[in-house]
Amino acid sequence: MLHPYNQTIKWSKLLGSQLIHKPKPALSHFRYVTRWFCGACLLTVTLGLNAFCVATTALAATVVSPASEPVVAALTVNATSADSATRATGATSADSTAISGNSTGHETTRDNIAHDAHDAHDAHATNAAPARTLVGVELLAHPTGATPHFDLSKHSVVLNNGQVMPLLGLGTWTLSSAEAAECVYTAIKDGYRLFDTAQYYGTQRGVGEGIRRAIAEGLVTRAEVFVTTKLTPYGFSDFDEAIVACNQEIGLDYIDLMLIHQSGSREQELYAAIERAVAKGIVHTLGISNYYDQESISKVIAQATMLPAVIQNENHIFYQNNELKNYLAPYGIVLESYYPLGGRGHTARALNHPTIQAMAQKHQATPAQVMLRWHLQAGFLPIPGSHNLEHIKENYGAFALTLSAEEMEEIAKLNTNEHYETW
Repeated sequence: MLHPYNQTIKWSKLLGSQLIHKPKPALSHFRYVTRWFCGACLLTVTLGLNAFCVATTALAATVVSPASEPVVAALTVNATSADSATRATGATSADSTAISGNSTGHETTRDNIAHDAHDAHDAHATNAAPARTLVGVELLAHPTGATPHFDLSKHSVVLNNGQVMPLLGLGTWTLSSAEAAECVYTAIKDGYRLFDTAQYYGTQRGVGEGIRRAIAEGLVTRAEVFVTTKLTPYGFSDFDEAIVACNQEIGLDYIDLMLIHQSGSREQELYAAIERAVAKGIVHTLGISNYYDQESISKVIAQATMLPAVIQNENHIFYQNNELKNYLAPYGIVLESYYPLGGRGHTARALNHPTIQAMAQKHQATPAQVMLRWHLQAGFLPIPGSHNLEHIKENYGAFALTLSAEEMEEIAKLNTNEHYETW
């Protein structure tokens, strides 16, 4: 049976041919013109009905088709949730193109889209979407709750990325590369496993040489040592290349901890480069240095996808970062102390302070050991620097004594918030 639309076409053709195309010589001129005029009118009405039927059929297919609803739903998911795992299946640009295409193959195209959209809708309904990657300050809105635990018996702490970091290290600031090599090698024999350097110090090569020497002699394995280095957020055209250069200069296959040495205009760019290095395995842990408050930390991680595991700051008995340490604790971030014995030009003042001297005598320890022990028990990770091999050995003796709660409180009272470094 013909569709009403097709029936109309049939009769319009028939009447049109009868009224227009067949000659009628017997008719008067008036009757001929009248019939021609009526036929033209009927043909015009027929063509209008034709267009109306086509439009009505297309509209009905779009409105009532069961495929339309899931396709729209899939497109909505794609437009509003960039992290939906099903967006590529249900609402790809190819689907959108097919929806807006011409009428050729219309029914087949719509059926295919409906099938894909139903699949996407089902997948979205039955599979939980993956957790969205937190970026920037969003990271600070989700503390891990894993407060760093200093295991003084094992001389280590587990960082918020799962890496294990030794608790007492050797700093190499002010040393020459040759001195760094000798001091690091000797420190390994004394028990040290953490070594701090920086591209700015010029001691990266020496630190690597000292460690490789100890490894060659069987004193330690690469996995047992932890090397920290730093880069400034300026002075380099390509931070990715700068990180690779640091790794090559140290010469130990990878860097355990890379810090941004201080704040700067390109700090976010450097942070992102270190994140990429972590992803590649060139660097195992990311951190920052000389960041003393929430505002500066929020700024440097504004585009970050991972939190720092370590923040290295000036920290000593006269400048105790307790407020910052407490703020960082819920994120599992360790606060590392440089200048742990009093800071540049103030070491003698700290070592000779009456409170420290009295405790040293009581515990039969050196003043430096007392202060380093205070750091460890207070939850700070100290990295004293020295070129004196005897002092290096003595400092590691901080693990051999324990301060009482009363003694820890006495040292806490020495805090005057005096910050000596200008970084």
